[in-house]
Amino acid sequence: GLVWKKVLNDLIYIEGSLGFAFHSGSLKRKKNSKVKGRIFGSRLLFRESLAIGYLFKNNNNITLFIDHISNANLAPPNHGLTNLGVRYGFSL
Repeated sequence: GLVWKKVLNDLIYIEGSLGFAFHSGSLKRKKNSKVKGRIFGSRLLFRESLAIGYLFKNNNNITLFIDHISNANLAPPNHGLTNLGVRYGFSL
């Protein structure tokens, strides 16, 4: 995908991304199926994310992010999946 990163000052940055994701899960739920979880309707999914990060000493950073994947209602069902999380990074 494509990632845009903007450093706001020596400590804070924001980041956005657009891209694609592929999955190997079920595409449709069959009658009487015991398959649980989300059904995405197509193998190719769109992915977008936003993040805000904090840079601190010795090349360390911590980032709060939200990302979403779905098929943009191109193939039913489209349950989608949104993640919210925290990431720790270290630059070599």
